[in-house]
Amino acid sequence: MIKKLFLIVGLLYILLNPSVYSENFTDNFIREMKKSSAEINKDDIFDSLVLISGLYMSGSGIVVHENGFIITSKHLVNIDNYETLKITLYGDETPYHIEWAYPFEIMDITLLKINPEKKLKPIKWGDSNKVSLGDTIFSLGHPRNYKWLLSKGIISGKRQSSLGVEAFVIDASVHPGASGGALLNEDFEFIGTIWGGEAFGSMYNYTFVNINFALCSNIIKILSDGLIKAYLYLEKVRIGN
Repeated sequence: MIKKLFLIVGLLYILLNPSVYSENFTDNFIREMKKSSAEINKDDIFDSLVLISGLYMSGSGIVVHENGFIITSKHLVNIDNYETLKITLYGDETPYHIEWAYPFEIMDITLLKINPEKKLKPIKWGDSNKVSLGDTIFSLGHPRNYKWLLSKGIISGKRQSSLGVEAFVIDASVHPGASGGALLNEDFEFIGTIWGGEAFGSMYNYTFVNINFALCSNIIKILSDGLIKAYLYLEKVRIGN
């Protein structure tokens, strides 16, 4: 009984005297508040995610420019099939045709263009060079056609892709349909594009082993920014402005 009384009095004293808060307590409190703010706003990240669908496939893509430029995987969208595919935006069931697509030769990435009715919300770029082993990450995509999903994991390692481009190894869940989606850091910044994962089995009965890959964002940004600027410049010249 006496111990409980001391505990109650102690708690009241702390609440009535903020000066007794330790520096660590205050820092932790501020840190938790920042986390809560990030959680409140995390639904906004889906605004930059798109669904790519065709007759026999579906996949993911990321808005990188307000004028309708989207990054996705080359094995999903390429010169041979882009005219048969449709793009769906988050919160908008209107299917958009792909007007133009440019697959990069050095990596499994395609930059494509749609003509949206309004300005789109581009993903916030992060710095993939600052990512470290063990960092918490999130993946955005449409695995197995389950739309607008967020998965959590860590950075398990870094490897060179078959084309010599740096890639992250992650343990966040990745399944068919997630390719082309976004890899995000804890600040929900774009640090990579979901590439694929290890699996074994028959064509229709895969077993996934949770060893998955994402191409690093920095090289994607360099390539896509240059191409977007060139496209917008030529478009400006074409219409005479």
